[in-house]
Amino acid sequence: MNNEKLIYGCLCGTGGILIGLFANRLNTILGAGLFALGIAILVFSIIKLNK
Repeated sequence: MNNEKLIYGCLCGTGGILIGLFANRLNTILGAGLFALGIAILVFSIIKLNK
């Protein structure tokens, strides 16, 4: 397995963890920000993995 794909796979997992941890805290600014960051990381890594 390519090192680049391994890094993007770990980023995909990190984004999923952020989404899962902060899904119930969307009423706070920090929770909503980290949830949005998780979505951004997940989408970015999925796009990079599919190239």
